[in-house]
Amino acid sequence: PASRSMIATAIMSKYTSETDPDALHILYDSIAPWSNKVPTVSLDGLRFQADFTATISDAPQIREYDVSRALRLVTLKLVGYMEVVHALHSSLGTDSSILIFGGGAKDKPYGGSTMVTTVNAGVQGLVRTLVMELAPTRVNAIHPGIVGDSPYWSAKPAQVLEGIRAKTPAGRLATMRDIVDAAVFLLTNPAVNGVDLAVDGGWHFMTW
Repeated sequence: PASRSMIATAIMSKYTSETDPDALHILYDSIAPWSNKVPTVSLDGLRFQADFTATISDAPQIREYDVSRALRLVTLKLVGYMEVVHALHSSLGTDSSILIFGGGAKDKPYGGSTMVTTVNAGVQGLVRTLVMELAPTRVNAIHPGIVGDSPYWSAKPAQVLEGIRAKTPAGRLATMRDIVDAAVFLLTNPAVNGVDLAVDGGWHFMTW
């Protein structure tokens, strides 16, 4: 059951290169043999989140709206997640869990984040409905903030990261290990259900 609860995250990490939900079933067939193993799927999911930053940062803004780019983001982060759950729900046990990756822009929009903020807020709505529809299977979401050692953010100038760190209540930026630890907690704690967990050192409380 522990491994089954993590397979969806692994499939999503492989699925992000596709925009056609029909491709998911092929990927599921290739990953299904993992069902009797315990893969390091939380790390795969984190790599997906890091790699996906390029797509998110290229998401259309209202003033320069591009429907095709907007549909790609929605497909990858909402339609794709729902298709993953649809494909796998019959193989999940009653003690399994589903973890969905959102993002900090849900609560803290920034200039040009309209599509990203909207889709990440959609992840919150998805968690709420899946908790009820798939009970007793647990469903949670993790919303990373600025992850200082991720490929995207670690490439930023040191002064940029220091400025963000100085405004973060915890006094430090989240790390990839922090995200992994939070993901494992959400996947494995049997009493945690319907939670949208921000992992950002309290950054979402701050104003610009």
